[in-house]
Amino acid sequence: MERYLHRCLNSTLIEKRHLLEVIIVNDGSQDMSLEIAREYEYKYPETFKVIDKGNGNYGSCVNRGIDEAIGQYFRILDADDYFDKDALSELIEKIESFDHEPDLIISNYQEDYPDGYSNYIINHQYKYNNLYLFNNVVLGKQKGGYLAVMHRMTYKLEVIRASMLRHLEGISYTDSEYCFYPLRKVKTIMFLNITLYHYQLGREGQTVSELAYQKNIHNLYRIIDRMLNSFKKEEKNLPYYKSLICIIQINLKVYYKTILTGNFEHNEDLNAMDDRIKAFDKDLYEYLGSIKKYHIIPIVKLWRKGIKPNSPFFLWIYRIIGRRLKLIRK
Repeated sequence: MERYLHRCLNSTLIEKRHLLEVIIVNDGSQDMSLEIAREYEYKYPETFKVIDKGNGNYGSCVNRGIDEAIGQYFRILDADDYFDKDALSELIEKIESFDHEPDLIISNYQEDYPDGYSNYIINHQYKYNNLYLFNNVVLGKQKGGYLAVMHRMTYKLEVIRASMLRHLEGISYTDSEYCFYPLRKVKTIMFLNITLYHYQLGREGQTVSELAYQKNIHNLYRIIDRMLNSFKKEEKNLPYYKSLICIIQINLKVYYKTILTGNFEHNEDLNAMDDRIKAFDKDLYEYLGSIKKYHIIPIVKLWRKGIKPNSPFFLWIYRIIGRRLKLIRK
C-alpha cells in the first residue's frame, strides 16, 4: 500500500486537522508503509497516531481503530482510497454546527477507475441536511447504488461502541459488518450533499475483483452466515429490519453471482444458502431470483430451473457481451 499511502494521508491534511484524530493501523506490512505513517505522526502529532501490529486482515484493523478512537464520530478510510479535502472540511464544519447530532451521517462518494472514468454515487431519495428519525428511513437500493455502504457512512463513536461491533478477523469483506451491526443502535440520521470518499476500483490484486471473490468466496459466506444468525425473531417487525436486509442483499448478490459464473464447485453451499433464504425471508428470496449477468441473463432463475449458468455456452456469451460493453464505455 506504500504506493497510495501519501495520497490517502494527505487527503486528511485540512485546515482544521487539529479536530481530526487519524489512526493509522499498520497491519504487518512488509513495504515502506510503516515508515511513511511514522513520518506523518512525527510531523503532525496532534492529528496522526500510528499503531503497528501483526497481520490480521481488514477486520482486525477496524477493531483496533474503534478501541483506540476517542473522537466524536468515526469512519473508515482504506489506504488505497482518499478523501476530497474540501468535502472533509465541509463535513467537519457541519459536525461543529449541529444543534442535534445525528447518530449516522450518509454522504456521497465517487468511484474512480484506472482509465480515468469516474462514477458519482449520490443520494436521490432523501432531503439533504434534514435530521430524520431512523425509523422513517430505509437504507436500500436507489438510482445509482446502495445507501448503506462503507464509503458513505460516518457513525457517532458511541453508537458503534453501543452496538458491540467486532469485525471478523483474518478474512476479507468485513467492511459490510461496519455497515450492518451498528444500525441496530441508530436513532437519527442525516444525509449530506458532499462527495467525500474517492473509492478506487480496477487496481490489480484488489479484493473486490472477480478473481478475488472466487478465491475468497468462503469469507463472504462466513460474513453472510454471521449476519443471518444475528437476527432475533421479533426484529422482522422493527423499522430497521429492511435496512439490515438490504445490506445482506448486497453480499448475497455477490455470493450468488460469484458461484454461478465462475466458482461452481460451491454449488452445494449455494443450494443450502438458497433454501435458507427462502425460509428466512420470501421477499429477499424473490429479489435474488431477479439477479442478472450484464443486466441480461437471469442466472439465478436459470440455476433454480436446473440450468448451469457457468456452462461453456453461457461463458461464451459472457465473454462476447463483456467485450461489447468495454467497447461501448471506451
